[in-house]
Amino acid sequence: MLIIAWSLYFFVSFMIASAFRKLFTFYLLKKFIFALVLSLSITIWFSFPGEKELSPIISIFIMDFIQNESSNFQRLARPFFTSFLVIFFVDLFLKK
Repeated sequence: MLIIAWSLYFFVSFMIASAFRKLFTFYLLKKFIFALVLSLSITIWFSFPGEKELSPIISIFIMDFIQNESSNFQRLARPFFTSFLVIFFVDLFLKK
């Protein structure tokens, strides 16, 4: 059941990122926005340091901001920027 939920989550995230891509006409801006929205939504990381549970980084960032009022941006930035760069360059090299 968990695999179905994560698969559905990734599929919906991809559809939302594709919808954002259609809003722009400039080639590099399309690639950038697609990579930004997709990496924000599909990048997952550990919910709390030292635990095994994974969750999307956007929800971790929002919950850290609401609860602690101090963001752990550094621990979330590495997986985000890694996935952003991978998605951006793969999308850039796979021209339609």
